[in-house]
Amino acid sequence: MNKWIKKISILLIQSGLGLFSYLIPIKKNLIIFSMPKNRYADNQRALFEYISVNHSELNVIWLYDDEKPKLKEPHLISSCVFIKKYTLHGYLASARSNLLMLSHGFGDYGVYYRVVRRKSTVVLWHAVTTKCCGLLDKKNNQKQKRDYKNKETKFYNAVIASSQVDAYYTSAYTGVSIDKVHVTGLPRHDKIKAEERAVSSPLKVLYAPTFRDYEVSKGSLFFPFTDFSLENLVQFLEKNNIIFILRPHPSDKKSISHIKQLIESCPSVFEDGAAKKYDDNTDLINSSDAVITDYSSIYIDLLVADKPCAFIPFDLEKYLDKRGMAYNYELISPGPIISSYKDFEAACFSLLKNSPEWLDRREQAKKIFLTYTDGLACYRVTNLAKNLMRLDD
Repeated sequence: MNKWIKKISILLIQSGLGLFSYLIPIKKNLIIFSMPKNRYADNQRALFEYISVNHSELNVIWLYDDEKPKLKEPHLISSCVFIKKYTLHGYLASARSNLLMLSHGFGDYGVYYRVVRRKSTVVLWHAVTTKCCGLLDKKNNQKQKRDYKNKETKFYNAVIASSQVDAYYTSAYTGVSIDKVHVTGLPRHDKIKAEERAVSSPLKVLYAPTFRDYEVSKGSLFFPFTDFSLENLVQFLEKNNIIFILRPHPSDKKSISHIKQLIESCPSVFEDGAAKKYDDNTDLINSSDAVITDYSSIYIDLLVADKPCAFIPFDLEKYLDKRGMAYNYELISPGPIISSYKDFEAACFSLLKNSPEWLDRREQAKKIFLTYTDGLACYRVTNLAKNLMRLDD
C-alpha cells in the first residue's frame, strides 16, 4: 500500500510542477545540466565546464542534489554556476531553460520529469555503447521497451555518437531517428591525455569488470581463475613493477567487498579505483596506463590515448545469453583474451610493452568507434546545442 501511495504522490508532484512550468517564460540561451545521486562526472561535466569557460553568450547551470561539486581550478570556480536542484531556484532554472543535457535519461532530473520533458534535449550518454541496451536488451520485456520509447526516447531532440557505426547502433537501441543522431565524439574524450609512461615508473593497470544481471559462481568478478593464487599474483606484480587500480561497478556489492580486502591486505600492488574515489571515469583513465575489462566499453576511452587493453570474458556464453553484445565480441576486443591465470601473466607482459602485436587491431577498433580524436567534441556539441536553441553562432 505504501508503495502505491509513494508512486501516486510522485506522479501528482511531477504533474503539478509540469503544469505550473507552462506559466514561466523560457530564457532563450539557458542550458541546464544534472546527474542523479549527486554525481558530477563524465560527458556532462566535461561539456558543462567547457561551455562555462568558453561561451559567455550562453547561460549554463548545473543542478546538484545535496552537495555542491568541489572545483579546484580557479578559472572553473569563477565561471561555473551551481544551484541546488530541489529548491525554488532549481525549479525555476529547470522551467526557464531552453535546452537540457542528459547522461542517462530524464531520471537525471528527478521529479522535474514533466518540466524538462518538453524542453529541447541533447543526450550525451556516459560511454560508447557496445552491449545490448534499451529496445535491444534481452532482459527487457515488451512493456519495458514500450515505456522506454514512449516515456523517454521519443522526446529526445538530439543524441550524440562517437562514430557513424555507433550512430546506427544508437538509433537502433533507442528508436531515435538516425537524422537525430549526431557524430560529434564524446565530450569527456577531450580531457583524456596521451602521455608516455616513464620506463622506471610502475605500470598502472585499470581493472574494470562490468555489471552482471545474474550471480556469478565466485561472487566477485575480480580474478575469476580456477588456478588463481593471491600470493603468486602479488609476487608477480611486485617483481614486474605493476600496480592494479581495481574498479568495481557501483552496483556490484560483492566485488566492492572483495577489492576492499585485496587493498587492505596488499596495498603495495592494489589501489582503490571505486566510484567514491573516482566518480569521473576520465580522472581514472588519465591515471591508468592500460586496462583489463570484460564487456565494458571503457577500453574505448583508453584507445583515445592509444593505451593497450586486455579482456577476461570468463562467462562470455552466459553473458551473451542473458544480456547480449551489439557487435561480434572478438572483432571489437583488440587485446589478449584471458581465460586462466597463466594467460593473465602473459597479458600483463604484453601490456608492459604496450602490446605492439595488437596495434593493428587497436587501430581497427578506433576506426569503428572513434571518428574524432582531435579534442574538439565539446566544440561540436556546443554548436549542436546552439542550433537546437536557434541561436546564431
